[in-house]
Amino acid sequence: MRLGYFARHRPKMLVLAVAAVLVAGIGAAGPVAADTAPPAGTLETATADPQPTWQTDGIVWALARSGSTVIAGGDFGSIRPPGTSVGDSHQQVRHGVAAFDIATGNPTAFQPDIGGTPFAAASNPSPGECDAAGTGTYVCKEVLRVKTSPDGKTIYLGGDFDHAEGQVRQKLAAYDLATGALVTNLAPSINSRVRAIAVSNTTVYIGGDFTSVNGQPRTRLAAFDRATGALLPWAPTADHTVYTMALSTDGSHVIVGGVFDHINSTTINGIATVDATSGATMPWSSRPVPPRNTAADTYSTVWDLVVDGKTPSTRARTATVRTFSTAALPRT
Repeated sequence: MRLGYFARHRPKMLVLAVAAVLVAGIGAAGPVAADTAPPAGTLETATADPQPTWQTDGIVWALARSGSTVIAGGDFGSIRPPGTSVGDSHQQVRHGVAAFDIATGNPTAFQPDIGGTPFAAASNPSPGECDAAGTGTYVCKEVLRVKTSPDGKTIYLGGDFDHAEGQVRQKLAAYDLATGALVTNLAPSINSRVRAIAVSNTTVYIGGDFTSVNGQPRTRLAAFDRATGALLPWAPTADHTVYTMALSTDGSHVIVGGVFDHINSTTINGIATVDATSGATMPWSSRPVPPRNTAADTYSTVWDLVVDGKTPSTRARTATVRTFSTAALPRT
């Protein structure tokens, strides 16, 4: 197993460029620069300067690649060409999702319409993830995870939105990449954020903050039949947020990462593996994530998992892990 460990104690966002196609520029005018001193209540960002790529007017939370296309998901409302200012005539509207040609860096016609419904509250329930929409009004509409199907034809989006293309889609939606059409048979009712997605030929696995799917108990982990969209019996449990998940090379295990201390009541911190069919906890000998320090209220979070597949004898459990140690991130 290859592990990457990075410690920090203040919440900052790391915005990465994939295939030199996209990085997030937050409200910057050309030349684009890192937003290291944002308005109060907005998370700081770190990025490269200058940026010869298309810019978003908000945060990019997730990237995925399908062939020659890279898809970005996040909390933004427009994209603009490099070297241009906000409001430039070449700026294009996007609703939390944008796609770019890897060879040219130019945007493609794929542009899902993802959104949320404004609601009244005394304060922002999730600063950095939900936006102000007026005095005492907020909206949660971000796309937190983008995944492609094994054949690259279908794009799965998870987050905190509640509609797509004007249709009800609570936290999860799927699109045909070639046509841009919303997949009609995947429209579950999920009661809180979807932050993690893994997709096999037959199954869509999700993780996040939720505790109910289609009115049935699902404690931060759930799965759907890809063909029908039906909720499957697969129901392992995590006691806190699941931020990422990945399938083993042979598809027999689902590796999950997050900020949890228990999976299926088994004590294990931040990273674990469960059976892809039954959801049962599987052996996982590595313990790269330190346990929660209850006295100091500090803990570590696994943000991302990538299956390596280069070591055949352990390929079902070989993964690259990114973790951060923090006391300030959402933990539900």
